[in-house]
Amino acid sequence: MLVRSIAALVIGGCGGTVPCTSSATCPEAHGCEPSGRCRALAEENAFGRSTWLAPVDWAVTRSDAATHLIAPTDRLELGGPHRATIYLAFAPLPRNRITRAVLRLSPHESWSGPSSDVTIATRFTQRFHGARLTHTTTPPLRTLPLSIRHVRPGGARVLLIDVTSAIRAAQRIGDTRVHLEIAAVDSMERSWTFVSPLVPAPTERPRLEMVLR
Repeated sequence: MLVRSIAALVIGGCGGTVPCTSSATCPEAHGCEPSGRCRALAEENAFGRSTWLAPVDWAVTRSDAATHLIAPTDRLELGGPHRATIYLAFAPLPRNRITRAVLRLSPHESWSGPSSDVTIATRFTQRFHGARLTHTTTPPLRTLPLSIRHVRPGGARVLLIDVTSAIRAAQRIGDTRVHLEIAAVDSMERSWTFVSPLVPAPTERPRLEMVLR
């Protein structure tokens, strides 16, 4: 609450926005945008409550391990010469109306940040079991809205991906569990690394942040 109060003073006093890595650090009636800034929520979101889900299943696949499972570590690898792809599953989706949903990935200490412009695509897949996924056994994609995130070069940072449209579409058809594929559309010389669900700090693990009505 103290963090939210300080943020509110900064926004109110300066008439601008403040940096953020999660909506939990923004003041009341504000959310953390994919740009990494706290902004006022739309009227339909401003009086909602925030919640988040941790992954219930996950995996990473790489083209150089086409038929082999990649042992889980504290890192999630994305892109690079071997086209590493991240798979995350979240459940249960709340019954309340979801007005905003953002996927949050925290940088691993081994990542120095993107060296070029990269487009990240987040797609919904059919149900998968992370312990069985390889590059050649990836789950089929579903016809739900695609989320695109353009990332510019710079230092390592939290990656925020707005998946509101897809999550709301999944909720409308009665899904209580969602399966996501996060992949780099552009070629990359080096892969990016984010922390996995195995890191000790719960606040750094991947999560799906939502605003409910």
